[in-house]
Amino acid sequence: MAKQLRQILRQKVDLNMADNSLATGLTGIALALREEKPEVSEKIAEELAGRWKQVDFANFADEDVGLLTGWGGVSWLFWQLGQKEVAEEIVSRILRDHAEEAETLTISDQSRGFERLLPYLENGNFGLALLMHKFMREDPAFKQRYQLPFDKLKKSCLTYCTYMETLVSGYSGVLPLAKSLAGDGDYALLDYALAALNQYLVANNDEILAPGKYGYKLSLDFSTGSAGLLTLLKDLRQRDEFSWLPL
Repeated sequence: MAKQLRQILRQKVDLNMADNSLATGLTGIALALREEKPEVSEKIAEELAGRWKQVDFANFADEDVGLLTGWGGVSWLFWQLGQKEVAEEIVSRILRDHAEEAETLTISDQSRGFERLLPYLENGNFGLALLMHKFMREDPAFKQRYQLPFDKLKKSCLTYCTYMETLVSGYSGVLPLAKSLAGDGDYALLDYALAALNQYLVANNDEILAPGKYGYKLSLDFSTGSAGLLTLLKDLRQRDEFSWLPL
């Protein structure tokens, strides 16, 4: 089934699609086909590099920089393809134009016409911190340059309590970062995060259920429900920061 889906995907690749993202756009396609069809991934990367050069950096604060929804995911694609300079350039620009800095570092967003501070895996602190942790683990020079902002970003991840439990836009999204830090011997965030899940989950006799988006109904799916949380919990023993992604 997976092979059939990838074949359909190869046939439907459209380099003109406007969506750059990992979740629903060109970046996700490139990463899904990277090993089987590296030439397709390279073409997509060329297209995305061209788009990056055309970004209006004077208004970059209005851009989506999320790991799953925007330029953060594009940065990971470039890193995976060995284009580390471009990947780092994107991270540097995100920190420069989208981060509110004090004792902690917090990703901000203005897409709704007002400024929001975002913790989420899809478009906020959890996602950017996870991305930076991977880069730091794989490149000592990157770690030396970005250790201080990463530490501030990590600190802010300990202070958040979000409205929802969901993987992409709720509290569960901190688990990949917490797991990665535990791999370094730092268990503080993981212990805190696992305990904090008790604020969200619903007990029903011998079952544990996950409330979905905004708590309107119980959910089983990957992005907002039990399947996503189970994937994250199963992934706690894995080393790679992105082994939870269904690519």
